[in-house]
Amino acid sequence: MICRDGEVVCEAYGDGGSADSRWEIGSIRKSVCSTLLGGAIAEGLLSLDTPVYDVWPEILTLGQEKDRAILVRHLATNTSGWMLDHSAGDKWVYNNAACTAGNALVGRVYEMPDDRIAPLVTEKIASVIGTDWDCYHYDGAFEAGSHGQPGPKLAIDSTLRDLAKFGQLWLNEGKRDDRAVVPADYVREARSNQCAHLDAHYGYWWFTNDGRAQIPEAPEDAFYHIGHGRAYRRTLFLCIPSESLVVAIGTHQQVFDIRCKTGRPTAGGFVRLSLHRSS
Repeated sequence: MICRDGEVVCEAYGDGGSADSRWEIGSIRKSVCSTLLGGAIAEGLLSLDTPVYDVWPEILTLGQEKDRAILVRHLATNTSGWMLDHSAGDKWVYNNAACTAGNALVGRVYEMPDDRIAPLVTEKIASVIGTDWDCYHYDGAFEAGSHGQPGPKLAIDSTLRDLAKFGQLWLNEGKRDDRAVVPADYVREARSNQCAHLDAHYGYWWFTNDGRAQIPEAPEDAFYHIGHGRAYRRTLFLCIPSESLVVAIGTHQQVFDIRCKTGRPTAGGFVRLSLHRSS
């Protein structure tokens, strides 16, 4: 699915897929949570510099005393060190458990049952931008000492068309028509590198392409996420403000990984195809 200026310019399906096909978008849920976080900040419920312990004391249940120093921005930038051996702000580590802690933090400030944000996603994002997302949570516990056990994480089942609508929200700096779903200043920060001092390329639950370090074929204002969902699916989700471009690609995990390992079309190849098809 390739959209430019909010209009579909290329749409293709294979292997039995169609415009109605939906599957879990995996870690792209983190960028959805980023949207909720921006809204919570706008509502004055917390700030990026709020200590997580002040809102969600459970941060110490599986953590250590050092984790009392974790701020909201550390969770959003994957620099918290939660359940790991380093302190907040010292390293960038893609930490699934800490991302779910971020889900719970947002759920707590909105006083959601069991800190689960799926109903918030439906109310504050999906219903506003016109997507028919199925939002829910996996049941699972955090596992101390392993960032590979994400706990009761958010999950979203989406079509590629609906995923593109979400990307358009971020290209429009948080607006849907005349309604601000998330503040523009937060959007600009979130899709920009906040971890350059740690030699990483990450905003607030978004990967960034500053210096074209991650995807050389794409403009450096590109931001993206990759999701690993059920049924061996991978979803590549890319937004490029300077090109007014949103790209959503779903594939089998094995196909995606083989292409990356063999030098056949990788993210960069998809970008070249997208720019060509949309020009």
